Amino acid sequence: LRLPAQLPNFLKDKPELIGLVASGVDVAIAEIVEPVIERSVMIACTTTRELVLKDFTGDHDDENLKRSARLMVQNLASNLAMVTSKDQLRLCMVNKLNAAFVNKWGQPPDHVVTEQMNAACEAIAVENIDLGVAHVKKRATEEAGREIQKSLEPAIQERRRAREMGQLNIHRSAGGDPAMTQQFFATMPDALRPKQGGITGQHMQVYNSFGADTDARPKPPVGESAPWPLEPVPAAAVEFSMAAMRALQALQNTLADIEREATNHYKFHPPTNMSSILSLTNTSFTQVSQSPEHSRIKEHVCGIHPLIHEETALLFAKTIFEKVFNLSDKIVAAQRVPPQQPSTELYVLMLVNEVCLFVLQTSREKNVAMVTQELTKLFLSHPKRWQHKYIAVNFIRLRLIHMQEFDHQLMEALKEQGPNARQVVEFAGSVVKRCLVDEQLVTQKDLKATLEILGKIAKTPPRPAPAALEGAAQSKVEPQAGATARDEAQPQSGIDAELQLTAPGLFTEWIAICSGKGQVDGGTQHSQQQQAMAFVGKLQQQGMLKAVQVMDKFFTILMEISVEHCVRELIAKARRDEEEEELLAEDKTKEKKTQKTEPESTAHFLNVDAFSDLIVLLIRCCGRGQQSKTGEKEGQSARNAQAEVALLTKVLAVVSKVLLQDHELQLTAQVEGETNTLPWQGFFQQPYFRFFSNLLIALCQADGDDSVPNCDILVAFSNTFNILSPLRVPGFGFAWLELISHRIFMPKLLLTKQQEGWPHFKGLLVTALKFFNPSLCSAQLTDAIRWLYRGALKILLVLLHDFP
Repeated sequence: LRLPAQLPNFLKDKPELIGLVASGVDVAIAEIVEPVIERSVMIACTTTRELVLKDFTGDHDDENLKRSARLMVQNLASNLAMVTSKDQLRLCMVNKLNAAFVNKWGQPPDHVVTEQMNAACEAIAVENIDLGVAHVKKRATEEAGREIQKSLEPAIQERRRAREMGQLNIHRSAGGDPAMTQQFFATMPDALRPKQGGITGQHMQVYNSFGADTDARPKPPVGESAPWPLEPVPAAAVEFSMAAMRALQALQNTLADIEREATNHYKFHPPTNMSSILSLTNTSFTQVSQSPEHSRIKEHVCGIHPLIHEETALLFAKTIFEKVFNLSDKIVAAQRVPPQQPSTELYVLMLVNEVCLFVLQTSREKNVAMVTQELTKLFLSHPKRWQHKYIAVNFIRLRLIHMQEFDHQLMEALKEQGPNARQVVEFAGSVVKRCLVDEQLVTQKDLKATLEILGKIAKTPPRPAPAALEGAAQSKVEPQAGATARDEAQPQSGIDAELQLTAPGLFTEWIAICSGKGQVDGGTQHSQQQQAMAFVGKLQQQGMLKAVQVMDKFFTILMEISVEHCVRELIAKARRDEEEEELLAEDKTKEKKTQKTEPESTAHFLNVDAFSDLIVLLIRCCGRGQQSKTGEKEGQSARNAQAEVALLTKVLAVVSKVLLQDHELQLTAQVEGETNTLPWQGFFQQPYFRFFSNLLIALCQADGDDSVPNCDILVAFSNTFNILSPLRVPGFGFAWLELISHRIFMPKLLLTKQQEGWPHFKGLLVTALKFFNPSLCSAQLTDAIRWLYRGALKILLVLLHDFP
């Protein structure tokens, strides 16, 4: 190892420097040596085998053939390895040395020191690049000698059998058919035409020259590992290497340009809907240009394909692979931590990620076998492979990974009972759902091992909670009087703490207004409306409806209170019913009397109904108070309708989030056997169904059963139901099927103008059929699935009858 003469001051007098450099060089060599040797040896062996067998067709000396082949293949492999590895090794050394220095001494304090460190790493890499290249060449030479011997063995056996039969063996590279030998040989130049007795003269000198440089190399002293002197590189090879590195640098510059242009585009053109988001999967991306930046992005994307060739595809794929994981980490972080103000960083990251996937897809098209094999190896060895399910789904969708190896590795990971066992199970379930059920990217045969082990895990009873935690779990189940399960969590900010205190009191006041207990002046309807409008004014004064985050949190708390009240009332009612059944079983006479009881009470839905009434009132109040002239009434009415739809969409998103969190919490607790830690066991879909049903009736039946409401309102409900489908929330399946077939929703959606609602309902119907597909294919229907399937068949019958 050698260090440059000029080093920055902060690296001087560092006794551990030489050790860090040695470790960085070793790691860099180990990282690139295998793929470089594999590619170089494969190309060299294929070329050598075809040429040698043709040239030595008339030579009966197999040892002469073996010697010439060995000299040629070692020379070719050595030079190919040197050309391929030199620039890759230099870049890898710089990265490893940078990482080692930062890990040892921390991040540089300023930009100047950072530049000095980068320059030092570059200089150290240049000083030691010959050492690394020499090691790679030595390995390639040794591996090529072994591989050519194996590759030539079948052809040599055929030559021996032909000689024993007194025939001339014509290898396929020299025609392959003795009857066509003369015709084939006649088409070749005299210098390349195989001759009886073997090659001679200048032709033989070419093979001897392959070993001339090797034989002339001075041997290193015993016990030392000094590298061989670098030999002259063919001009064509140097040109190819430089072209590959220029293409790679051009690709990296293109990605940086796309990221910069996307940032500038969103800075001046923030997205207003899904179609205005820049995405390669949107048809509008190529059809229209939203801005000059958008046009330049399209030009950059179109310029990627010509950069990738068969020889550079593997290099591009390996370079982009790690970037995909880094982008996924940033995307997940951006999704989990919402900014205080709306940010477009997530959209930029997603666009760059799509472009990187496009690069991988193009690389695979150029060199299917090697790129797929390399990406499979890289993915299955990556430490974060089970954390990013969307990377796996995208790789499977683009055929970038071998499914057999992926299935085997995932099955092995599922068998392990380590700390990440739950994460692997969730990963496997998500991949199966997306790739096998939703998009049908693969077949059950492709994930056979994974499906079998998941079936065994599903049949295994959940592990009981540890004995040491039972006391704590029991104490957590019994909340104090008047407290809710939500109140046990510590607020994360001052706003949350204030809302946790004020929201329940405001909701109690609103419930009193809805139930009539807060009415005055004789309790007339007029006085109740006045109180309701006064309550809305109070919410505005206290800032509950101004800031977006405050409003979202306020609605979330009210929905959680409503769900908790409903669930506790349902549980209490179920206990009372059980007690009454026990009494009825003892007293037959009393049973006859109780059969004439009053209709079932809906007191458990009191809070849910109150919350839905509040939402309807707020939606109806959107746009009021803004006086407009006669000529502006039409435009004002359109703006009011947009405001109503916007608020409805926000409320549906908040309630959907509460539902998804509730379902996930219950499901996770059941899988881990920790249901005792929950305030109640099981997912209750009744309060959510009641809320959605109330909104449908209030907003879509305002003008009568035969009227068609605003299409945007129906589409908002349709999008929400699509998010809450049984494919994602199976516990909500019965309520979901009831909602999409609701007498207020389905007919009005299908009666919209120009059949605008048909595609939306078609999506819901297809989602339902996808949910039933696995059970129908296996012909194993549980009682719940059977009842749900009957409901779906009834919907189909109604559609055939009313909308043939």
